Parts: sequence; structure tokens; C-alpha cells
Amino acid sequence: MLRHIILYGLYLRANWLSLMQYRLDFAVKNISGLTLNLVLVAGVGIIFSRVGEIGGWSFHQVLFIYALGMVCRAVWHLLWVDTLSIGLLVRRGGLDRLLVRPLNPLFQIMAGYLDDDDWGELLVGLVGLTVAGRELGLVEHGGQVLLLGLFVLSGALIYSAIHLAANTTAFWLVSARSLDLLAWELDNFSRYPLNIFGTGIRFLLTWVVPYGFAGFYPAMAVFGETRWALLGWATALVGLGAFALAYRFWLYGLASYQGTGT
Repeated sequence: MLRHIILYGLYLRANWLSLMQYRLDFAVKNISGLTLNLVLVAGVGIIFSRVGEIGGWSFHQVLFIYALGMVCRAVWHLLWVDTLSIGLLVRRGGLDRLLVRPLNPLFQIMAGYLDDDDWGELLVGLVGLTVAGRELGLVEHGGQVLLLGLFVLSGALIYSAIHLAANTTAFWLVSARSLDLLAWELDNFSRYPLNIFGTGIRFLLTWVVPYGFAGFYPAMAVFGETRWALLGWATALVGLGAFALAYRFWLYGLASYQGTGT
């Protein structure tokens, strides 16, 4: 474990130095991302300027849920987004290069790339959490901040698990693009309180593709909403369990891998 932590730190340092070789490109990409996410949040504000509340939720409550999901997604996207490259590695034979190294191939994939264009989403999400938390009287002491940190890491694990499972299908389909696009589309439903959707969507986003644990349910634990708080407190277990299942699926796919001849 210690060896992997040290190696991960070295990977991060190398990746960051690589990003800083093109600082202007890095700045332009992230300013664009920052602008896009500000527009998305402004869109939520415009909706509330017309309707006042959605499903009994105030603007700042929805902003908290929305921003928490943004931070979870941004952490996953910044650190572990290269799981999306599994199909490409299988298709082009790049996975073979990872398999001959004396290091877990999935670790190499997850540690081998630091994303260069999602820092804006992380910033907007953190600011949104701070503004909404203050308005709602939340996150007023260190314990709540640490709890939110745990929820964010758990949510990032959930994103990793979903996209790892979707992209592992490339071992049989060669290209997993369609399933991964489906996972991205389902993510759009997780940005709002789940109780505004029908039973089928709530079940899907809770027990099948558990995006609800990367925003809605942990927010309910912070809010103290007794109807859903228990599920919120289980977020860390769901994150670990989802990633463990996705990893088992990855191992199963890896065991059946024979190369594509490229």
C-alpha cells in the first residue's frame, strides 16, 4: 500500500509538470470550463427566479446538491478520468504495454493521467458549496468540512466505479463508447433532488447506477433530512462497495483479454 501511495505521488508530480509545459493552453481550457460551469449554475438560478422552489427544495438547497455533485465529478475527472481510455487501449493494443510492467495495470491507468481542463468545474463547485452552506447554516466547523471531504472522495469513487464498469465492457465489445455515453447522460439526472423524479429513475440512480450517492443522499445527511439521511450516511460504504464490484468486473474482463491483433 505504501509503495502505491508513493508511486501515485510521483505520477501526480510528473503529470502536473507535464501540464505546466503548456501553461497558456492550460489556462485557456480552464477559463473555458469555468465559464461553462458558471453558465450552468446561473441556469439553475434563472429557474428558481421563475418558480421559487422545486419539489419543496429552495435554491440554496438545490445549489448545495448541485455543487456537491460537481465537486465529486471534478475530483474523479481530474484524477481518474483515464478509465475512459480502456477501450482505446484495448483497440490499439496499448494495454499489452501495461501488462508487461510489474505494476497493477488499472493503477497505471488511473494514475497515469492528470486531467487538464476540469479545474474550473472544481472551483465553481467549491464556491457553490461554500455559498450554499453559509446560507443554509451548514459547514460551520472543521468536523463538517471533514465529513464533506469524505463524501466527496466517496462520490468520486462512485463515478470511477460507474465509468470503470462501463468501459470494462470494451474487453468484449472492443469499443465501449455507447455505454459510457449512457453513463454520462444518466449523470444529468443526479444534479437535482432525486425525489422530483419518478420511482423508476430514483431506483436506477440509487441501486443500479448509484449517482444519487454522489450528491443527493450525502447532502441529505448534511441537511439532516430524516427520510434519506440514513442512505446519506452509507455513502462511504456505497463508494467502496461500488468500486470493489467494478474492480472485480475489471479483473474478470482482464482475464478474458487476448488482444485485438493490433
